[in-house]
Amino acid sequence: FAGGLAQLRDLRRDRVLNLPMHPLLLCDGAASAMRRRMSELGLIEARETDLEHGYKQLSIPAGASLKHRIAADALHIWPRGNYMLIALPNADGSFTATLFLPKHGPVSFDSLSGAADIESFVRTGAPTRDRYRTDAPADKRRILVEPGQATWVSSRP
Repeated sequence: FAGGLAQLRDLRRDRVLNLPMHPLLLCDGAASAMRRRMSELGLIEARETDLEHGYKQLSIPAGASLKHRIAADALHIWPRGNYMLIALPNADGSFTATLFLPKHGPVSFDSLSGAADIESFVRTGAPTRDRYRTDAPADKRRILVEPGQATWVSSRP
């Protein structure tokens, strides 16, 4: 930063580039190493706050003849109190679903400690319980793995 240059690594060509920072826009996500370094140097004010919810990606398999089981021309959102499930269609007839759920509490990732807990959760609160069933064995294993971290990021200027 002192020299007004950003050092970027081009992994495809295995080289390092030094680029002038006039202006420089970075899009490296919530865990941005660049934003953290700029904050450490006092160039910006930045704050990261972990949210009480986590997320887990699941799948809804294609139906017969690789057809979508629900409308493919829509974003599906199923809110359920303090959690929700969303699903986006894939070209192969399946859906990628994301479950946003509290990390702790009565209905949370912590409360889904085994197959029976997950079955109960799906039966009582998941929109996939009938013809939209998820790929149960694979998704049960995925739910039991640590959920993804959701973070609120704010910075200025």
